[in-house]
Amino acid sequence: MKKTLLIIFFGLSLFINVTAQRNLTSGYILKNKFDTLYGVIDDKNYYLNSQFCDFRENKSDSLKRYYPKDIYGYRFIDGKYYISKALGIAGKDSIMFLEFLINGEVDFYFSQDKSKINHYYASKENSPILELKYSKELLHIDSKIYERENKQYISVLEYFTRDYPDFKNDIYKLNEPNHKNLIRIGEDYHNHVCKDRKCIIYDKKIRYRLLLEIAGGYKIFTNRYDYYRLSGNPFFGISFYIILKENRFAKNYACMS
Repeated sequence: MKKTLLIIFFGLSLFINVTAQRNLTSGYILKNKFDTLYGVIDDKNYYLNSQFCDFRENKSDSLKRYYPKDIYGYRFIDGKYYISKALGIAGKDSIMFLEFLINGEVDFYFSQDKSKINHYYASKENSPILELKYSKELLHIDSKIYERENKQYISVLEYFTRDYPDFKNDIYKLNEPNHKNLIRIGEDYHNHVCKDRKCIIYDKKIRYRLLLEIAGGYKIFTNRYDYYRLSGNPFFGISFYIILKENRFAKNYACMS
């Protein structure tokens, strides 16, 4: 009986735990620029979203994995938009899904690597995608520590906006690139040089998600009065996860029988 209960609790915990890791969100894939297929997409973290897309069209289907070489891109309804792009990384050609931030006279993209380091990119018509490199370093001078910024991205943005020289001051004020300031500077530049069409900002709504995880088992040993004895107490626990902008905050509630 004890063995049967243990198997049941373990199986239930494993099933629900695996299910809870899925975050199926309405969206669509673009087989090519004009061929759209609607369904649900597993919204993972930034790094995994750049590596592949798990998609299914119907509830009865299993998830099918698409890589950047397979499709043009994918998008969550009213959310993030990923597009397949070829990049040169560490001297090697690589294809990955980049999050499309703004489509204008200069396009901006985003990705995150395994170490959760952010990378931003820019491109212009008939020009390759270039990374907007930025870093900080600590300098020790006369027993004092100073922080120095390395804004390599300035030369890239100057090159892409050379048709509007007065825009240099905006570039120098940019500081560390992020979603907000790149979208702002991209929109400002576009409005200065292009009067016949608006740029497209692929902004995403802030969404809260609640995930439920149930775990259970059967406690075989317990420690009482400095010796171990067999125990026949099953246990279970419930975890609620509140997810905001891909950051997970957990509150755990456990019940013991």
